[in-house]
Amino acid sequence: MSDMSSGSLGNNPKITRLFYWVTAVESGVLLVAGGGLLFFPWLMRPLWPWELAPFNALLLGSIYSASFVATVATVYFERWAPARIVAPMIFLFTTIVLVLSLADLDRFDLGHYSSWLWFLLYIGIPLNAA
Repeated sequence: MSDMSSGSLGNNPKITRLFYWVTAVESGVLLVAGGGLLFFPWLMRPLWPWELAPFNALLLGSIYSASFVATVATVYFERWAPARIVAPMIFLFTTIVLVLSLADLDRFDLGHYSSWLWFLLYIGIPLNAA
């Protein structure tokens, strides 16, 4: 049985450098946002681009923390085997969130840096996953 990180797997090539680095940055964001919302919601809620109710903060924290596991596996192995599963999920989730964010643009404080960071991430990440 072959090791997933082996360089000799023809049907499991390495992911591209661009996909690797964007996913690595995404993993860091997911770690901070997910862990922060899940374990320190009173610290993260004021930084969020819109007002979050306590339950919503914990829900988003758990979703982002679970996503962190998938993205970090892609970064760790640097192969398309985990990315084949993760990339379509990332694309679908972030595209839906982007469309909903644009539909509710009035809920965002566009004078706050977190709103611009939100849109930067939710435009760049689905493009990378596509």
